[in-house]
Amino acid sequence: MSIPVALLLGILVNCIWGFAFLVPHLLSQVDPVLLTLGRYLCYGAVSAVILATWRGASLGFMTRADWRMALALAFTGNVGYYALVVVAIQLGGVPIAALVIGTLPVTMAVIGNLAQREFPFRVLLPSIALILSGLVLLNGHALTRADDDVAAARTAWGLLAAIGALCLWTWYGIRNAQYMKAHRHIDANAWSVAIGLATAGLSLAALPLVLAAHAVVPAVDLAVLDDARLLAALVAASLFLGIVVSWLATVLWNRVARVLPVAMAGQLVVFETLSSLVYAFVADGRWPQPVEFGSAALILGGVVFGIRATLRRGDLAAA
Repeated sequence: MSIPVALLLGILVNCIWGFAFLVPHLLSQVDPVLLTLGRYLCYGAVSAVILATWRGASLGFMTRADWRMALALAFTGNVGYYALVVVAIQLGGVPIAALVIGTLPVTMAVIGNLAQREFPFRVLLPSIALILSGLVLLNGHALTRADDDVAAARTAWGLLAAIGALCLWTWYGIRNAQYMKAHRHIDANAWSVAIGLATAGLSLAALPLVLAAHAVVPAVDLAVLDDARLLAALVAASLFLGIVVSWLATVLWNRVARVLPVAMAGQLVVFETLSSLVYAFVADGRWPQPVEFGSAALILGGVVFGIRATLRRGDLAAA
């Protein structure tokens, strides 16, 4: 796969991931735990079906170390990350979640380049500055919009949840890319299946714990199980999130991660933020404000600048 194709594919993947922000925004009545478990049980079921029916998805190459890494990636990139994202969206709203998660290009570029020095930081700083400026301009007002103590507390908890999600996915994005490059014998499709099975295993293990904890302290809202309309919406959302947003996007992203440097791949994550905001605007039936247009221009400009700067490096230019 050429670098231009990988760039386009990376943008597409992040636009698919943007739907992960829209669904909890639309299903605000569904408990975050149920939405997370539904998504990843479906992801695991798809992975199991593929493993059973597709010879190319054989996991005979998997060692104990590979399975340990798959479990770690399943938690940081899937179960733990998305549970915190849903909490952040339902408590603080899409803008706050997008503001914090949208800094992934910054955290991945900086930390990824510290872990594997692919570029001088002077190459990355202008792009990072533009992206960060756009993100702050886009959603900075959301942090001060609360007009009472209850709303302020919800916003604060939503912000903390988003920061936690940011930390988990930063580690996932960097470590998964490093692992794919260091283990080129691992097929991207098979690795997606392995992570899907690991995710399902974590979800199945968490399910009885959640039910047992709910019996003692009703921390999970199970009312959706008594509402046929909401239950049908939860099932449909779980299937869409599990099959398209999780399995398909993971397969495509694994291929992108194998081609692009971590610093460059990290910058593409900004399209998850932009697409999630566009989806939210459409769902809410409103046009973005001028400040939102301006910040989007800064963000896109930063991504283009960063990609052009990194492509100038000799090894990538030769590729």
